[in-house]
Amino acid sequence: MELIDIKGIGPKKKEKLNKLGIFTVSDLCNYYPRLYEDRSKKMDIENANPDKYYYFKFKIISLPVTRYVNNKTITSLYVTDGRKRAKVIWFNNKFIANKLILNKVYKFYTKLNRDFIRTCFNPLIAPLNDDKIGGIVPIYSLTNGLSDNDLHKFIRNALKVYDYDTKIIPDNLRDKFKITTRENQLREIHFPTGLNNLLKAKSDLKIEDFVRELFFLKLIKDRNTIESTRKIDDLYYNDILESLDFTLTNAQLNALSEIIFDLKDTKVMNRLLCGDVGSGKTIVAIISMMVVARNNFQSALMVPTEILALQHYENSKKLIESFGYRVCLLVGSLSPKKKEQVKEKIKSGYYDIIIGTQAIIQKDVEFNNLLYVVSDEQHRFGVEQRKNLSDKGENVNYLTMTATPIPRTMMLRLNKILDLSIIDTLPKNRKAVITDIINEENESSIISAIRKEIDRNGQVYIVTSSIDNEEDKNNLLNLTNKFKKIFSNLNVSSIHGKKSAEDKEKILEAFQKKDIDILISTTIIEVGIDVKNANTIVIYNANNFGLSQLHQLRGRVGRSDKQAYCYLIQKNNANSKLDILKKTNNGFEIAKFDLEYRGGGNVFSTMQHGKNLDYLSYMNLNKDEIELSFEIYDYIINNKKSIENYDIIEKYYEENGKIVLN
Repeated sequence: MELIDIKGIGPKKKEKLNKLGIFTVSDLCNYYPRLYEDRSKKMDIENANPDKYYYFKFKIISLPVTRYVNNKTITSLYVTDGRKRAKVIWFNNKFIANKLILNKVYKFYTKLNRDFIRTCFNPLIAPLNDDKIGGIVPIYSLTNGLSDNDLHKFIRNALKVYDYDTKIIPDNLRDKFKITTRENQLREIHFPTGLNNLLKAKSDLKIEDFVRELFFLKLIKDRNTIESTRKIDDLYYNDILESLDFTLTNAQLNALSEIIFDLKDTKVMNRLLCGDVGSGKTIVAIISMMVVARNNFQSALMVPTEILALQHYENSKKLIESFGYRVCLLVGSLSPKKKEQVKEKIKSGYYDIIIGTQAIIQKDVEFNNLLYVVSDEQHRFGVEQRKNLSDKGENVNYLTMTATPIPRTMMLRLNKILDLSIIDTLPKNRKAVITDIINEENESSIISAIRKEIDRNGQVYIVTSSIDNEEDKNNLLNLTNKFKKIFSNLNVSSIHGKKSAEDKEKILEAFQKKDIDILISTTIIEVGIDVKNANTIVIYNANNFGLSQLHQLRGRVGRSDKQAYCYLIQKNNANSKLDILKKTNNGFEIAKFDLEYRGGGNVFSTMQHGKNLDYLSYMNLNKDEIELSFEIYDYIINNKKSIENYDIIEKYYEENGKIVLN
């Protein structure tokens, strides 16, 4: 079934969904919320805390009145909860008030201030039979022309026809290990019936997907005993290393030699390259791709964002072309004409190395002789996306890179199933980033730190967890306005996921050229952005982020021989989980602490990625989930004969063996 066959999705909405990376019914059903809002707490007017949002049932007791002030409309009316009355005010939205019926009861989700009469502004309103208010409500990453209501409706209809994958864990084992069905998991994630049910569904989904990854990895490793004639020769590559203006670390050289050894072998490579932020994984991948180009095969590097693809392309182009190889950039924002030209040259074999985003895996992209694929931050890509890439060539070799540190205890288990390369040292002359935790009430010290960085001719990142959330005074729009006033003599700009690809590229390019002094951003800069002159990062709402994400963000600075600083702004209370970031810059130590610290997870924390939400990230499983995943995997492996329908399961994995989930 196609997206267009889902009730409510026409050609225009299909185009909007495609912009979010949703191309299939499966993509739609697995497009998880970026956050959840708890709108379940019912309150009355008298007892409402003015600083908190609540769910109210209000009866409309007056007709709306609209005033005009400076060409703006102010519309108001009165409501009651049966005991007290309150005033409702809308700015520049008189139409919604005119739709409300006198003496009818509606659901409201809002804050009530403590004026002479309790008052709320621009509340969210719904009929009594609408589940948009009164429970836990998912909020999705969107694009212009697509609303949360649209996605709720589309996903509800898609779940009715979705072919639920029930073969991953047999039904009798679901009972044994208390794992809910896939149908239940997806319905609960999109339409929660309660906090505990949502947490259970989220945990079960992570476990089930990780079990599937383990089986695919085993299958691929088993199949890699098959001989392949498509391999590279043992070519000398020291000339490439000597052309660099820096020296690779021993850890980088070891990882590179392991990759080249695999590419020479007749067995298909399936290797995970794990290295801390700033450890130099990308240059290792680029050099290995150049070795493949020397053997007249093509390579592709797929990354999660256009900003990162552009940066990798610009940073590596000079090196690649200096040896006579051709490299291209393939991203969604290219003009149709340019995109067609690039695709034709990829198909003809003109380009040796292709760097891009999901645009690489579209059906109309054909390779001439693809031998090697590098996937950066694999958990950002869905199952079908990675399968599409694997289908682009025959016996394709895979290298997956991740800066998400895997706890060492987990590495020992994974190493039996997956080949691992570890880069555990940073390049020489790098200084450890000095990290400090600042309470909001001491924000003035941050202003001083920013001035100090600017005075030493540096640049600054300021990161926050939301773009325009009215509940968050530290949202991106507010911070941008504030810092433009404070630093009126400097160039202050902002970047976030809702900007067009063209605008994002222009802003990043300006920051790299030092035309921007202070860049205010959401976590869109989390992965891979490398501006050596930016050596101070300020992270607002630090409590809202996971330790792994904070460590990734901190990795945007400290990429030169200058001292770098990271300031974590927290609410005015101590937060012990942040202390580990002050104590160490070692991602593996942070991973170990995070694994022990983390419980079931906070489903209400803000996440910037709509697609997959890092659910498949190794770091996003807690210790119990990891142990249960391996327990299920081991049980199936060791009890094949007693497993219900095991032959069907085995056939399932064989048929899907080209899906690489590393």
